[in-house]
Amino acid sequence: MEVTSALHTAERHIPVVGGRYGLGGKEFTPGMAAAVFDNLNANKSLNNFVVGITDDVSNRFLPVKEEPNMVPEGTKQSIFWGIGGDGTVGACA
Repeated sequence: MEVTSALHTAERHIPVVGGRYGLGGKEFTPGMAAAVFDNLNANKSLNNFVVGITDDVSNRFLPVKEEPNMVPEGTKQSIFWGIGGDGTVGACA
């Protein structure tokens, strides 16, 4: 709060915008990060927002658009499931 106060009382007012991320143990995804940057680029940024959930009580949530594809073209992906100590996960590392 001291930093925010100092920025607000500076000769040139510096806005501070913040919110809450990773609510309910959710992973913070690239789509959520994009929603935060979209909020910062808006004409009037929403402060004290939440991202990752739809807060229908306060309506202070940032809408998350479709997740961007972050995988480079030509990348091959696999998913492996291991059963306890069978060595599957260690063999894939």
